[in-house]
Amino acid sequence: MQISKAIQAYCAHRRARYSQGRETVADMLQVMDRKATGEEIWLELSQRGYRISESAVYVHLRWLTDNGFAQKCKGQGRMAEYFLTRSGSAPLK
Repeated sequence: MQISKAIQAYCAHRRARYSQGRETVADMLQVMDRKATGEEIWLELSQRGYRISESAVYVHLRWLTDNGFAQKCKGQGRMAEYFLTRSGSAPLK
């Protein structure tokens, strides 16, 4: 299942507010197919023409991690890296 469909189903089931932005960030993580920092995600989205602030990317990443769609791990220095998960626990790949 694509991550965007999973997010839509989750929001419908939980009666949570749907957000195109969080779906866009999750889709980008899926396309990147690797661990990525919030800044890397933001830069890739910006290069592809999406108008989203870097802080909004981090807000969406927080929602994705809090609701089991992504995990956060320590990257280089103080930078955190994110990757998508399946069922909130196992990596997709």
